[in-house]
Amino acid sequence: MPVSVNRTGFDRFARLIASALPTETDRAARLALARLAKRDGDFGVARELWETTLGNSREGYESYEQLAIYFEHEVREPRRALAIVREALAQLRRANQAGMITALAYRRTKTQFEHRLARLERKAGRTLLDTFDA
Repeated sequence: MPVSVNRTGFDRFARLIASALPTETDRAARLALARLAKRDGDFGVARELWETTLGNSREGYESYEQLAIYFEHEVREPRRALAIVREALAQLRRANQAGMITALAYRRTKTQFEHRLARLERKAGRTLLDTFDA
């Protein structure tokens, strides 16, 4: 049975999460809520949740990825998606330099974001060229 996330319920639950859970659990819960909101087509709620979980964690990197997907496919702003991917790569580099991420997780996540970065750069370049052709 699908779970629907309404705005009032979301706000109440978000306040409860923020006040009662440890940071790691809070991020995981917010990401789970974002997945539900995305599945329900409520991208506004999902976006808010992704933005609150960005950072150096598994959930944070997933949120960077989901925001990039959102801006690329839902909002049709490849340049904004590109900026988010660049921010994620910068965060990832800082985490690696500080020894806060395993070598395997770093390589996997970096490869994933670099692939998205290359595709978005091509797409953003085409968008810019289309503007000049118009």
